[in-house]
Amino acid sequence: MPALDGSHAVGSNDGTLDGKLHFRIGEVAKLLGVEPSAIRHWESEFPGLTPGRTKSGQRLYTRPDVQRLMEVKRLRFDLGYTIRGARNALQGQPFDDPGPSALDLVVDDPLRASLLDLRARLVQLIEELDRESSYP
Repeated sequence: MPALDGSHAVGSNDGTLDGKLHFRIGEVAKLLGVEPSAIRHWESEFPGLTPGRTKSGQRLYTRPDVQRLMEVKRLRFDLGYTIRGARNALQGQPFDDPGPSALDLVVDDPLRASLLDLRARLVQLIEELDRESSYP
């Protein structure tokens, strides 16, 4: 996962954050490897994610916002937490441990990485379908 230590410039090919203090949603989405819609959805699910806005209404994320989004992504995609479980974990409240998954039993690193990527894509699709089904 990219570092927030300021060692590389935004806009460089490696996608890390340099000394910038604020980031637009597209930059954050690219850094995290998710769609901007996933970030907007997480804002509605995680009370601590409230980015500032420009005069034109565009979202501006601070470095702590980006770090929190990285943790949300880690909890959701890498550890398999539900939205509720991730929310509870971030609030420091007790949560249900999902326990080991079948992915934890895969030893082959390239295969594991492919399966984790596939799982992340599926979770994102499910969240998008849930959002679409909630519209009248």
